[in-house]
Amino acid sequence: MKLYFKKHAWGNTELRDLIDVMVETLGESGKEHPALDISRFQKDWLESAGTNCVRASWSKDSTEVLFT
Repeated sequence: MKLYFKKHAWGNTELRDLIDVMVETLGESGKEHPALDISRFQKDWLESAGTNCVRASWSKDSTEVLFT
């Protein structure tokens, strides 16, 4: 967010400006890790209409919780 505000101080912006800074900041890690895929985030959360659903699953034999 610091980079975003620094680049666009005292100016008008669009969503594309924020997305571009996020991609720039993440660099290659955004391509390597699905959770950091900004284009998927943009499509799934910003451009899709409807209710968002988050589902958690776990088992008594594991210490992990999976969110989908």
